[in-house]
Amino acid sequence: MKTKKWIQNFFTKTLNINAYNEGDTNEKISEEVAHCNDPDKLRVKIEPQPIKEDEPMLDAVAQCYDPDELILETEPQPTESGSQMAEAAVECNQPDKLKAEENKRTTKSKTKFQLPDAFLNEPPRVIPEKLIPVLSFDYDMLPEGLRRFVKDSAERMDNCCPDYIAVSILVLMAGIVGSRVAIQPKEFDDVWCEVPTLWAAIVGIPSEKKTPAISTALSLLDPIQKEFDETYKNDLFNYEFEKKINALEGKSTGKKSDTAFLKGEITRDELKQIMKDNQELENSSPSHRNVIISDTTVEALAIRLSNNPHGIVMVRDELTGWLSDMSREENAAARAFFLGGFSASKIKFAQDRVGRDNIELQRIVLSMLGGIQPAMLVPFLLKRQTGTLDDGLFERLQLSIFPDNNGIGFIDRKADIEAREDAIDVIKKIASISADENGEPMIFKFEPDAQKLFVSRYKDTLTAILDAKKVENSGLGSILGKECTLIAKLALLLHIASEPENQTVSVKALKQALLWGNYLRSHSQRIHALIESKNTSAYVLLEKLDVLPSPFTASTFRTKGWASLTTKDERDQALETLVELGYLFKHKVFNTKGRPREDYYKHPSIILQAAA
Repeated sequence: MKTKKWIQNFFTKTLNINAYNEGDTNEKISEEVAHCNDPDKLRVKIEPQPIKEDEPMLDAVAQCYDPDELILETEPQPTESGSQMAEAAVECNQPDKLKAEENKRTTKSKTKFQLPDAFLNEPPRVIPEKLIPVLSFDYDMLPEGLRRFVKDSAERMDNCCPDYIAVSILVLMAGIVGSRVAIQPKEFDDVWCEVPTLWAAIVGIPSEKKTPAISTALSLLDPIQKEFDETYKNDLFNYEFEKKINALEGKSTGKKSDTAFLKGEITRDELKQIMKDNQELENSSPSHRNVIISDTTVEALAIRLSNNPHGIVMVRDELTGWLSDMSREENAAARAFFLGGFSASKIKFAQDRVGRDNIELQRIVLSMLGGIQPAMLVPFLLKRQTGTLDDGLFERLQLSIFPDNNGIGFIDRKADIEAREDAIDVIKKIASISADENGEPMIFKFEPDAQKLFVSRYKDTLTAILDAKKVENSGLGSILGKECTLIAKLALLLHIASEPENQTVSVKALKQALLWGNYLRSHSQRIHALIESKNTSAYVLLEKLDVLPSPFTASTFRTKGWASLTTKDERDQALETLVELGYLFKHKVFNTKGRPREDYYKHPSIILQAAA
């Protein structure tokens, strides 16, 4: 009955004739087909179904099928009528003959196209570099106490990029010390001082061990965090104990002190002093030092900052979600909060909360660390280029790195415990730094020779910025605009990792920071060039050509889901590039039906390479 219902639908929808009734005879049905007003093409598709004896007409049609699929196409002939065509379709009982005729027509219509000699004899040209080159990581950029740990950790993670671990440690250092210190970049200008906040984006494709690298760096804080937790536990106990004693002695504000005053047991001045002492005790409630947070909401960050006023570090495995949130207009206030957190300027922040104590911050100090895939980064780069995200937020991701990793390989060995202990000592040293007696940052300056070196770099950078403006290279200009500030911050962090008690930044620390500056500039240029190169999709398609036939069409790989080839624009761009460089030859096939088809033939060298 399924076959019968399909035939009925075919008559009704395809041939635009009335459906037959249950009692209609074969002759009546054939007559309906014969009067079909579309004799140019008749297509019957029947899938094998059980045949019932009470359906003689269907039996005749169903006997004519290919076991997999039957497609009958009858080309219009001048002498053929609709009746003759219907008869040919219904009475046909020679499936082998129909199949042979079909193959004959198909072969005739697909005569092999002869590729031109110019294409065959000219070898494909090299595709321009997919990514512009970057400077490799140099262990000399790190303090000696961190080098062995970074090297050992990267190697044991199957030779992952040491850059990932090193940058993560720098952000950890920045978050731990926060606004307890600041650098005065210029010799005499004591207004311009920078708190060493750092924002880092670790860029890499999936499975590049970005998250393990971040976790490895942050693990240096674990033993120190345990000390912070124990200190808070003891301080909280002592605080609660003092409150209890005050209550028992009648020195706390409440019913006892009120009653004592009304009875004349204490004077007005004594009640005033009790209130003052209780206020001081409340203000001395202990804070839990805990600088790592993964929550990106402003409320959660404000609460954590209220207990860590000198700064915290927001850590995200993937920065994509945060960047997406920041790109929405309704999150303009949140963007302002983050921008203020990077600058660490003394701008007060207040957050009113219903049913809970309001939060008031004297300043927002926020460092940031996270990973992101290059493909996920491109949309935000495009928004920045078009002005949608051009408020400086993206430029603050100054420690954005996209390194090469060509040495990955299996490594299995024990960790270097001594190297880890040395690295933990460096972090402990930084964590022990205190602000001045007023809670303000300790100001560090460059020693004389270091100051001269910094001024020289500063002037060179200003010249480079002017040159970038002349050629309208806004991307490079934005990178250079904050570079000297970054170098000063890095010099401060590298200095306190070795000599925290010395408030004069050494030449050695500045030279290390300058190496970082050159390194980071090359990586920023690579990242910004992601939107300027059309070759990413071309490289992906070239690598996949061995699994495609020759010829193929754009629709052949449309649904493959290959990275950088998911949209029509990306696929068209990739095909255009490979045709232009001689990897593919495009041939238009003009059919009598429908639009022309574009076939893409692979160069023989690609076919031979795949076969080898």
